[in-house]
Amino acid sequence: MLCCLCLLLPAAALADWQRFTQSGNTERTGLTLVTDLPAAQARALVAQLNGFDAVTRHFIPGPVDQTLPELRLVVFARRAMFEKVVNQRHFAAYTQPEIASTTLVVGPEDDHNVVENTLHEYVHYRLRTQPIAFPRWYEEGLAVMLSAAELDAQRQQARVGHRLPAQMLLVNPALPTMKRLLTPIHTKPWPKSRLPGFYKHSAYLVRYLWLAGGTDQISRRQAALQAHLADRDQALPELLQVSHTELTRQVRQFNHSSITPITIDVPEQGETQLEIEPLSQRELLELKAQTAELPNPGYAAAVYRRLTRAYPGEAAYWAALARSYSFSSRAAGKADRALAEAVRLQPDHPEVLVQQAAAMVRNCPLDPSLRCLPAWRAASTPLRRALQSNPSHFRAILWLGTLELYAGNPGSALNYLRIAHSRAPWSPRVNYHLGECLRLVGNPRAAQHLQQAIWWSQDPDLRSLASAALDLMRNQNRS
Repeated sequence: MLCCLCLLLPAAALADWQRFTQSGNTERTGLTLVTDLPAAQARALVAQLNGFDAVTRHFIPGPVDQTLPELRLVVFARRAMFEKVVNQRHFAAYTQPEIASTTLVVGPEDDHNVVENTLHEYVHYRLRTQPIAFPRWYEEGLAVMLSAAELDAQRQQARVGHRLPAQMLLVNPALPTMKRLLTPIHTKPWPKSRLPGFYKHSAYLVRYLWLAGGTDQISRRQAALQAHLADRDQALPELLQVSHTELTRQVRQFNHSSITPITIDVPEQGETQLEIEPLSQRELLELKAQTAELPNPGYAAAVYRRLTRAYPGEAAYWAALARSYSFSSRAAGKADRALAEAVRLQPDHPEVLVQQAAAMVRNCPLDPSLRCLPAWRAASTPLRRALQSNPSHFRAILWLGTLELYAGNPGSALNYLRIAHSRAPWSPRVNYHLGECLRLVGNPRAAQHLQQAIWWSQDPDLRSLASAALDLMRNQNRS
């Protein structure tokens, strides 16, 4: 069987990948880096992330939640392999949602700048685990600015804000208007040609808010920013007592001047203690399939097919294959056949039971109508059996909370969805369902979760549902 698996990947690719594990500390429960970077570069990246966290905290307005969920980094050293696995040419990093722990997937730009891309994505991780919803322009602008920070381990300092990433300086995109920039929309539907302008203008605005002028001016702008974050109906320019046009002029004037950086103290890190293990052939295939599952389900299905051929008796691989097929309506038959094989092999396996439930509601995953009620009720049986076998199974918890919500039991759903949110606060789907649940029980915190779903989701249907729920909530509050 091992020889069969050896044929699936080149020997050089298999030998390069390693797992670097850092035990938990007071601020993060643990960090795992899986990468084909050379060991020295991987160690340096972990050490840099440990110091970089203090830099990120400095730019979080208001109270900072110091406790972070477990972080898993998947870093590709080669751009070609990153593009092959995730099927993505326009971005070099993304946060993988809908899973039980945060995974940041990072690739280089033209086989370099992998550190900047990792720091950029870490900012998203840090902001999305906070108790406040940050608008997209602030997330992206801060991520761009901080990814170019200069960390000096010897002096235990970081210099921030005086420069932007080199690749951003090489392009001169058309910048969106300030009004367009501050409009709370998702950038996913935008043409790719417009995104560089959005990122650059966002970085210009964030840099202006934190660095322009003296201490009193910066404090006044930070107060305005916090007021805007607390109540989005208060427009940022109005809080700054300027028009959109005047704010645009000030931001551009500042960013085209000589900028003095902020100097931030970085706590001494000490020697980074890491456990290092080479990935087995099987583990590397699992990693690539799991990483590709959301952005590139076709590739994930191809890898899971290889795993089912190499390990035909593993029910979990057949269930994962069914899940990958389920992303395409044209592959419904293949998904059903893969699931049937998983059930035949191990009908009580939690992954198999959860996939059974997902198949039952395949045609109405976001539909609370009476038409879908029988399907949701039927799906509760395998989900409860999955939780009996594995009480911490993330997808079972999330799906059962969703089921209770759509079955008209928001009080019961709330228990499951709060657990799901504690495990995946960055997930758009979790935030939507939790927000809708809180709205139905009259909890005003619903607005924050619905807003996060709108900003973070790449699914237009989910964004539309969250927007409708938020509008309904606001109309009810006004009446």
